[in-house]
Amino acid sequence: MDGVIRRKKSYFFLLLLIILVLIIPNPSLAANDDEEDEVIPLGTESWKLPERHMIYVQELPTEEDPAQFETKLDRNYPTSAEPLGNIDFGPESNLLFEISSKPATETMNISSNISVDLFVSLTTGSSAQASLCTGTVTSFDVDVSLGGNGILQDTITSEGVLRHNEIRKYSTEVFDTNLLINEGDSFELAVAVSHPCAFTRATLWWGGLETTTGIVIQGDLLKPNLTVEVDDNRIPHMKFIPYSPWGMDDYDLSHFDLFVWGPIDEDVYDSNTLDQFIEHFDKPDGNTTVEGNRTALTWVGKIQLNPGHHLLKSCIRSVDMSDWDTSSVSKCPDAEKMSGVSVTFIQSSYRFGVDNPDSEGVSSTMILCVVWFISLIGFIGMSLRGTGIMPWPVMVIMLLMTLALIPWATQIENIGNTFYRENGPIPDFDLLTHSSDSVSLSELLDGKDALVLGVYQIGSPNSQQQYNEFKLLMESEQNIAIAQLATGNNVRLIDLNYHSTIVNGSWPLLMDVGEGDIASQFPTGSGDAIIIIDKSGTISWFKPSFAGKDEIIEELEKVGSGGSYNSITSLLGLILIAGIPGIFYALPNRENKIEDEEENENALFPGSIWFGTIIGGSFGAAIIAFPQIILSLIGLSPGMWWIVELILSIWILWHGISLIWLKKIPEITFLVQKVYPKLPQLYRQNRGLNSTTRDVELGVFVGWVTWTIYPMFYVQMVTTPILTSILGIIVGLFTFIASLIFLGLNVLFSRVFGASFGKISNLFGDLSEPYLCRYVGIILIPISVLMTLSSVFHILII
Repeated sequence: MDGVIRRKKSYFFLLLLIILVLIIPNPSLAANDDEEDEVIPLGTESWKLPERHMIYVQELPTEEDPAQFETKLDRNYPTSAEPLGNIDFGPESNLLFEISSKPATETMNISSNISVDLFVSLTTGSSAQASLCTGTVTSFDVDVSLGGNGILQDTITSEGVLRHNEIRKYSTEVFDTNLLINEGDSFELAVAVSHPCAFTRATLWWGGLETTTGIVIQGDLLKPNLTVEVDDNRIPHMKFIPYSPWGMDDYDLSHFDLFVWGPIDEDVYDSNTLDQFIEHFDKPDGNTTVEGNRTALTWVGKIQLNPGHHLLKSCIRSVDMSDWDTSSVSKCPDAEKMSGVSVTFIQSSYRFGVDNPDSEGVSSTMILCVVWFISLIGFIGMSLRGTGIMPWPVMVIMLLMTLALIPWATQIENIGNTFYRENGPIPDFDLLTHSSDSVSLSELLDGKDALVLGVYQIGSPNSQQQYNEFKLLMESEQNIAIAQLATGNNVRLIDLNYHSTIVNGSWPLLMDVGEGDIASQFPTGSGDAIIIIDKSGTISWFKPSFAGKDEIIEELEKVGSGGSYNSITSLLGLILIAGIPGIFYALPNRENKIEDEEENENALFPGSIWFGTIIGGSFGAAIIAFPQIILSLIGLSPGMWWIVELILSIWILWHGISLIWLKKIPEITFLVQKVYPKLPQLYRQNRGLNSTTRDVELGVFVGWVTWTIYPMFYVQMVTTPILTSILGIIVGLFTFIASLIFLGLNVLFSRVFGASFGKISNLFGDLSEPYLCRYVGIILIPISVLMTLSSVFHILII
């Protein structure tokens, strides 16, 4: 008795060891402080902005008659080689013009230096005649105001006499001022002249490349903002906010180039290596409304980025800059290639990162492999405290079994992985729509076979592509619901205004919450995607960005037969994952031997034992599958399935503990003992109770492997068809029976292969019998703990 108690205490300490290993933090997650110091932070940006800005005197078409022109202040750089506007003046002239700019559309406060340039020449009279006026000077009284408030008053005097047909630039003094440009304010420029020489007339010129008369502002008149966010599909979304007094009108969209480079080393500030050039953007894909009711331009990449640091570079022309021809798609134009034209442009660089999707969460594979091998060593060590060290063949069997379990470990999802499985359950969201009411997933699915959900980032052009396909989809005879979900960081009602005018109430336009909290739980994360959700609230199919109508209809036709990610034949593939490790647990023992002649004379029909093994394995698998089907049929609300998975995870834990302590699973033993006496006597004479129980236990093992790898198999392959139609009931039941047969075949494979070595198999089976059931329990416990943690994690983020 004392020995038994000591062994049970040993198993308790072994179980405690497993739990401690599971919660030990991974030292590889600790970052090296020295290395962090060398890394250039994400979000680092630099801008090269022009120091000089102009508001030109220009000849512009009138609103009443575009064929007529008037003189105004304008931000656009002159395009004519010759001056388009001029005014003559002589001794009698006084006020030349008083003109204004268009009103500012935004409020800005800038520190600047301001001055005015005038281009003047003598046009009537010769230079000799002008020399007769020696001692007199031509002067210009310049007055600049902003919103009715004077900001510059100065007088320009000509140095010496004006030259005939020689245009000269005259400038005011540079005034240091703090400009507060309010929305609606206009710049006004008034120029008066005093020309005391009666023998000559002169001309003030403007509107030409060499006659850029106007207001000069030196300062940060432009404060552009360019950012990039990478969605969970690793597609970049760029956004440009044009902070300036005249908003987007200050930027030339025909000379607006963005370039994505990477991945680059974390300690490298910049890169122009062509091998790292990824994608070029020019014309915006769309626009969105941002803070301050500003319009931001948006672009969406087409290339999935690799993990690492990347650079978004820009080459932007503001409308008051000289023009250029873009000669390269990987950098701003080279001034040497511009035929001597002085080229200026805005340049920027923004550093952003792309996460490695494989690093999402803590690796379950690594945890399981480490825990299993530590448990193996611990289990062997614990045997020394009992009847003596276990036989070496048993050690070899358990080592081989542990190695064979590695493929199973690779299929367990990481802990803390935000994304749902490809065919995982959808959270039962209840979201506001653009029309200010709320809609839940349950309401959308009510009376429908499926929901086609379009997910898009605010400002993404894929929203329009999805709309186009959804309109065509509505013309089909599918019994489906359609909706779109706008996601991103802190989505606002105003962000949906533009797209809502397009949708025009054709389907609900939903608003995500937080930082894309709902979309982040989809397999595509917060990226643009088309998602089909079946009647059970489970993902049937998805595709990033958008999909065509025909493709969506093709996938909708699969909803009633289990969706696109499940196949009945995939269960045969479990032979590698469950069948091979099961070989060692399926080794025969002495009970399999026929000991009297009466039994030999009453031999079973050939194949009966195999058939019984399949039935036993199927029965064990059915014990695991049946609760999943029942719980999904009772109409649990979408998102509640994680609670079911938590219950199933605890059930695995119970099976592991009972195998360690009791060397059996009580409910399985109870059911087998009830069913076994009802089997034909001839079968019982050839197949003992223990062997039949082991068949069922192997079926339970295969059932758990099936659930951990294909957790939504029975929900989508059995429940969804049953809920869809009368024919679906037949399809669902047939699929259920077929799946149990396939899982029973996995058990048969383990049994046949385990017994194929004759006496050696019997010997190894007899030697390992006292140990293997407990070791299987030890194997199940880490699986159950990880599945429990995963379920709890998803429950907490719903």
